[in-house]
Amino acid sequence: MNLILTNPLGLLALLGIPALVVIYFLQRRAKVIPASTLFLLEKTQRESSAGRRFETFTTSLPFWLQLLAILLLTWILVLPRYLSSHSTQRVAIVLDSSASMQVFKSDVLSTFQSDLPTLRGTAARAEYFVIDHDPSRPRIYQGDDLAELLEALEAWTPTDGAVDPAGALRIARTLAGTEGIVLYVTDHAGETLPLSAQRLSVGHSIQNCGFTGVSFEEKEGAVIWTALIRNFSDEAQTRQWSVQTPDGRRTEDQSVTLQPGAIATIQGRFPEGSPRCEIHLSPDSFTQDDILPLIIPQPKTLFVEANLSSKYRKLDEKIIKGFSGLQRSTDSAETDLQIIAYDPLLPILPEDNAIVLIDESTTGRKYLAGGIFAEVHPLIDGLNWQPLAARDCTQIEVLSSDRVLLWQKERPLIILRNALIPATETAPERSYQQLIFNFDLSRSNALRIPATAVLLHRFCESLRKQKIAYQALNLESAEPLNIPAEATAKFTPLGATDAVPYPLTISKAPRAPGFLEISHQNQPLLSAAIHFADTREADLAHASAVNEVSSNGSAVQLHTRSDKYWRLWVLLTLALLLAAWYLTRPKQSVHSAEQPS
Repeated sequence: MNLILTNPLGLLALLGIPALVVIYFLQRRAKVIPASTLFLLEKTQRESSAGRRFETFTTSLPFWLQLLAILLLTWILVLPRYLSSHSTQRVAIVLDSSASMQVFKSDVLSTFQSDLPTLRGTAARAEYFVIDHDPSRPRIYQGDDLAELLEALEAWTPTDGAVDPAGALRIARTLAGTEGIVLYVTDHAGETLPLSAQRLSVGHSIQNCGFTGVSFEEKEGAVIWTALIRNFSDEAQTRQWSVQTPDGRRTEDQSVTLQPGAIATIQGRFPEGSPRCEIHLSPDSFTQDDILPLIIPQPKTLFVEANLSSKYRKLDEKIIKGFSGLQRSTDSAETDLQIIAYDPLLPILPEDNAIVLIDESTTGRKYLAGGIFAEVHPLIDGLNWQPLAARDCTQIEVLSSDRVLLWQKERPLIILRNALIPATETAPERSYQQLIFNFDLSRSNALRIPATAVLLHRFCESLRKQKIAYQALNLESAEPLNIPAEATAKFTPLGATDAVPYPLTISKAPRAPGFLEISHQNQPLLSAAIHFADTREADLAHASAVNEVSSNGSAVQLHTRSDKYWRLWVLLTLALLLAAWYLTRPKQSVHSAEQPS
């Protein structure tokens, strides 16, 4: 239909029609006029002789004029507008792709099918834009076919964590324009959205239990895993769990009971002969956290070579034995880190990764005075160095490219050196890092304060991240990856038998649970078990339904045009009313008779 009545209340004016008919049924009482002769009376219409009472209805020209005036007045009052054949209502939809939306995907599809057609409003057609809450991802759908939109949503797989949709809403408002509709589809209520966006929440409270974390330890030559299970509901839950290997072996089901909001632990060892396994929990509506894939962890080995005097031998043992993944080097060619003592009489430092300690034989030096303050750097952030007491000694020269991490007044105490060795004909370009303690640790209390141990551990871990070597890790979904650009990856989702290529351009682990294999130059680089551990998304107890979907009323002016003859109808209505008044006004007739002479 191309006609729209924007003020339906104007149809109440049609009540004037029955009122007009009633008026014409009620005739006026006849007026008596004395006359000397009857032939002088003009012919008049038949009138009631009994006064105000119903008689047979008799039409007249004033009646039809008044009836037409009522119809014209009704047409004017309903404010008719004609639909523009080329008008388009733009609807931009932002989808919350957080993992919890997997539970409500079917609700999203059914709600779209019922509510989206109403958003077209008065426009001749609707154009839909469907985008992810992450603006960097490709557009999910753009077009005017609702069936195709629903088909495109079938491939939509929400797996993200919670994010702020503000960026996506800005893009959606740009796509929809000022008169268009912006819709944010989620599973929870919240504050009023910016940019006049409407919220469509399809969630409802769901009872969920799932894995939230895992840890490992080695006992008697076997790797023991300990998994955490959390009950996100307000009722006690009893679940069954079992261990399954890639070759199909499965343990007997065991039971675990969790009180409302409680966390329980389960423990076991890896099945014999299998470096991988899966811990299965009896499923519920949210399946992302019902299976915990595991792999025996194997960190990168950092080979350490120590060249220290006897007074630092204990430090050497503490570092190698106290930090996991460190092993004493037996081949200088494979050494990743040197721990060396700097002799002021032989002021030469190697061009390799190193922890440098000053070894001075002079005694009796005074303690350094002045305030201690640290620079802002990841290696030293959050560490307390105020208890440090160090004696004066020979200093190592600070280069312009060095970064001083710790100062005592104007004296540099700890230095981080980053150096780059240019490529030669026989060797490629390479870089190295050195952590320099610019005071004698053996004549200070540095080895007795926690900050020193944490700094040494952080430095070793930074070197481990830079090393290209094989490792096996248990990672959370979407955890950042430190992988060379030339690496290739394959991912096997849980429940699948075939691995699929995985793009490393995003530099993050997959968001879905499963097993990831990364290789570099045809050599294995990383084997990882990816598990879901986002407790915010797993907690569905507060999911709720909110429907703010409505068409844009101001868009009526945009998609329709008014009746261009409305001024003519107003004038014609006034003319009809004046004509009816003229025909029904009282007539003053003067009849005179000749007097006989």
